[in-house]
Amino acid sequence: MKKLALILIVLAGLIVPLACTNNQPTGPLATYNLTATYTFTFTSTPTNWAGYTSTPTPGVGTNTATPFSSPVINIATPTSTFVNTSSPSQPTPVLNGMTWTTSAPPNGVAYDGSTTIYVAEGTEGSTGGLIQMFNTTGTSLGTPLTTYNGTNAFGQPNGVVYYGGNIYVVDQVNNAVYEMTPSGVAVQSVTSWSAVSGGPGSFLDPEGIAVDGSGNIYIADTGHDYVEVFNSSLSTIVAEFNGSAGGNIPFNNPSAVVVDGTGKVYVVDASNQFVKIFTDDSGTSYSSQFWTAVGATSDIYGITLDNSNNICLADSGTEQIEEYTSAGTFITSGLGNGPSTSDPVGLVFIGTNNLLVSDYLHNQLYSVTP
Repeated sequence: MKKLALILIVLAGLIVPLACTNNQPTGPLATYNLTATYTFTFTSTPTNWAGYTSTPTPGVGTNTATPFSSPVINIATPTSTFVNTSSPSQPTPVLNGMTWTTSAPPNGVAYDGSTTIYVAEGTEGSTGGLIQMFNTTGTSLGTPLTTYNGTNAFGQPNGVVYYGGNIYVVDQVNNAVYEMTPSGVAVQSVTSWSAVSGGPGSFLDPEGIAVDGSGNIYIADTGHDYVEVFNSSLSTIVAEFNGSAGGNIPFNNPSAVVVDGTGKVYVVDASNQFVKIFTDDSGTSYSSQFWTAVGATSDIYGITLDNSNNICLADSGTEQIEEYTSAGTFITSGLGNGPSTSDPVGLVFIGTNNLLVSDYLHNQLYSVTP
């Protein structure tokens, strides 16, 4: 269940005295554009002061160019002093992209690497979900898909991923995974299989989905506490694993999964508040794990990787995005200048530094720069 706690995210920029145009202070997942104009009173005529387009006379002048350290030294007359007599403008946090409105609460998001974003939408535990398409400028593309192959209505589409010209959708209510064309034509689906490795042989409230470089499809089978791996046609079960490799405790509500370019598998073990990392698709070669809880209410539903394999997590409980190195070292957390209350669920990069976030609470997508 999603935890919609009310918190206030305070976004503050660091303003350094005598800093000038377009300084960018550090801040949690935010980009700040600052323009600070300072007025100075001169006690003597400054000469050759870098940054001025002309030499001001004693009195008032304005620095709109090169930043200086404090105190500013007059090159020609070192004994001259300059007094800051005004305050800089305050920082204004800005989104690095557009905010897009969805037709229903958005869950997982996928990107085809070129022109189209796919959003799995639907209210938790209810039927009547849909897949909505946007282009990369935020324009909705046609009528949302509401059925699998025009006949079977979606329950709650949750995870979605793009591979090989098709989209794969996890339906949490119908306990199924569908492969379909972008226009909704059925390719293949799976609901049950001959169990392997002691696995359940079916889905129960599946949430997350991922694909590796070979086209294998990974499902976070949340209700069964397993991850299942299928070939790209969903016709063959490759592996089922419960996260206990390496002597670890088994998964407890695995909610999301992603695979990097080397084949490492990252699984969000939600109730245990770990990300567990495996080096193969069978889950038997355990690599490492790290604790994800930035706050006591951590409730993570989404995971993705950037080009450096830094890990981004959508934490619905603390209402923020968390970023870690591939080894699990915490980098930062926050939500840019998004709404003060939110419910981030799905994540996908649609550019090198453009992280698209689905906000279940506000029926919207927005982007931040980690």
